[in-house]
Amino acid sequence: MDHPGGAAGVENQYLFVLTRNDANPFLNTGSERLLELVDNANINDPDSKPVSTTQHFTNLTRANGVNGTGQHVFRFLGRKANAGTLTGDVLDASLSVICVHTP
Repeated sequence: MDHPGGAAGVENQYLFVLTRNDANPFLNTGSERLLELVDNANINDPDSKPVSTTQHFTNLTRANGVNGTGQHVFRFLGRKANAGTLTGDVLDASLSVICVHTP
């Protein structure tokens, strides 16, 4: 996540979460991470920070995917925590999904 700078001392907070079949998840889920970047005056603050998280999904079947199918959509989503937070850029992104058959 690249920090866009902005006014000195202002807390820019961003929320990141993993979801399955949900483009607008609830807040405060188990995978949610908060990233806070502040551009302090007269301090060489970091311009970017890494973000990572994990989430365990169970009971994936051929009938509980998107529109009742076996297709599942996994997302790593980011949003501003407050409307006044500056928009940032994702520098690099990756997502890995491991499926394990459990009879």
